[in-house]
Amino acid sequence: MWPVLPVPEEPGQEAARLEGNSEAFACNSLISKILCEFCHHIPGSTCAVNGLDGLPPEKWPQLLQELCSTRIPTLFCPRLVLEVLVVLRGISAQCQRVSDQVVASLQLRHRQWVEHRLRSRQRQNYLRMLSSVRLLSPVLYLILLLLALELVSVHTVHGKSAQDRQQYLSTLRT
Repeated sequence: MWPVLPVPEEPGQEAARLEGNSEAFACNSLISKILCEFCHHIPGSTCAVNGLDGLPPEKWPQLLQELCSTRIPTLFCPRLVLEVLVVLRGISAQCQRVSDQVVASLQLRHRQWVEHRLRSRQRQNYLRMLSSVRLLSPVLYLILLLLALELVSVHTVHGKSAQDRQQYLSTLRT
């Protein structure tokens, strides 16, 4: 979870913020639909889906935690499964690195904003960064969700043909 920083108010920025919300809304809607589908397939899941409203974003961490706590046996795993696990771990590390950089940058720019040390262009860039974070956050969450789903089904890669396995690994590495 990223810390919630107060958003500075600039005249005329409200219309720009509303434009970026449609992409974030679409991403949130996709995440909610995926989580609702998998809510029924997770054994012992305690989440409740509200009909057509989907799963509220407040419930996402709980469901992702349940999904990630699914036990995956790795003892005596085939080499290919271990290769996939290494690639998934690398993707996860990159997402964590991006998240840490975003948090550090936001905190620095916010402190500079409060201290009135930003020039005009830097203020505009900071406001653009805040609006892009509204989309980056759900996208990173979607990537983590897809990683968790791949992790849960990692043993199915062993049953694929050699060509499909190599294509799968190549796609993950990309």
